This record gives sequence, C-alpha cells and structure tokens, in this order.
Amino acid sequence: MSRRQLMILLSLVMISVSAPSGRTGGASEEEVIFTVVFDYLFDHNGSGLQNKAWAYYISIEGRDPCIRFFVCFANNRPLVKPKSDAILTPRRMGSEVIDRITKHRGTMFDIKQCRWLSKHRVRVVATFYEANLSSAGYEFVLERREGKWIVESVKGLWVS
Repeated sequence: MSRRQLMILLSLVMISVSAPSGRTGGASEEEVIFTVVFDYLFDHNGSGLQNKAWAYYISIEGRDPCIRFFVCFANNRPLVKPKSDAILTPRRMGSEVIDRITKHRGTMFDIKQCRWLSKHRVRVVATFYEANLSSAGYEFVLERREGKWIVESVKGLWVS
C-alpha cells in the first residue's frame, strides 16, 4: 500500500469515527444533493462497464471532493475514489479511464454545475465518462420533500 493510499485510509477512518451517524450526517446541503446525484448516476448510467467497473472516480466541477465526502460511499461497490486516482489512457478508438495504480478500468462521474431554482429545488448538470464512445451528460432537477432530496426529473443532454 502506498503512502498516499495509507493517508487516505487513515483520514477516512478518523472521519468515520468522528462523523455523526447517518449516511450524510454533518454534510452541507450541496454535499447531500451531490450524493443523491452520484447515487442516481451509479445506478442509472449507460456505461458499458456499469457496476463491473473497478472503481467510480468522482469530481465536482472537475476537482476532487474533500476527503470527508467519501465517507458516505464507504460501502459502495464498485469503490468510489477521487478523480485524481484515475488517468485517461489512449486507445485505438480514443481513450478510456483506468486506475492510476492498478490499471483496472473504471468510470468517471463529474458534477459540472449546480444552480438553485428555489429554496427547495435545484438543477444539477452531471456527466459520466468511461471512454470516447461511452459517455453522457444529464440535467437533474431535485426537490426537497419532507427534509429529503429527491430526483424529480432527469433529462439527457448528450450521449457518445
């Protein structure tokens, strides 16, 4: 295990011990919204690998989320890792996502934009990328009902 992996693991253990109970306990409102969108994408993306990917690599506006954000995905399979743990490697028909260390194939997910429509409604644009011919972008509208964020609608913006 590399030093970086060990530091991430120790950070996750420390955070999970100090975090309030509940999947998104202590998270900001936007972090809760992003968790709902990522969960939806994990279950409903059109990638070729689907849940057979080695890992899902996530980012928010192109950057890795803070380490505590990953606590809510601790039991997820495939693993959920920061986007910086993956690289795009050239292939005959473009590029594909692989793990920086293991070289196993994975899928990238990114929250591109979040815009509040009202106090209880938000619009989120998100994408997945597995390879040049296996990627898509979506527009989500979420609504807070009885204190929970619910995906109200999903519209495909583009597909490759």
